[in-house]
Amino acid sequence: MDAFLDYWFTSEHVIDAPLVAFIQQLRQQGVPCYLATQQEKYRTAYILEQMGFVREFDGMFSSAYLGTLKKDVAFFQQILAALPDLAPAEVLFWDDTPLNVAVARQAGIQAEVYTDFAHFQQTLLNYELSLNH
Repeated sequence: MDAFLDYWFTSEHVIDAPLVAFIQQLRQQGVPCYLATQQEKYRTAYILEQMGFVREFDGMFSSAYLGTLKKDVAFFQQILAALPDLAPAEVLFWDDTPLNVAVARQAGIQAEVYTDFAHFQQTLLNYELSLNH
């Protein structure tokens, strides 16, 4: 079983380095950045510890501990409850699955589909421009 888990975890150990570096810039500017995942508890621990995301993000919201998946608005409601200083509209969520983005929007969260880093940067720039007007 350990060999299977090791294979599963390491085969999906892919880090988008430019995205993580950009997230560090956001954090240095005082923007809190969290992960939201549908992983089970062992994969959640692997992502945090072995991939180093415990240092790269302000925290992680995982289905393993929330007890629900991203396709359920309760997933996002629990995140909002854990971030009481933020209004839902102040949260910007990214996901590569359109259904998860739609559900986040049902919770009142601003949400976008992640396709690639260039699109992510451009979309963030558009958000910044709209906030400054």
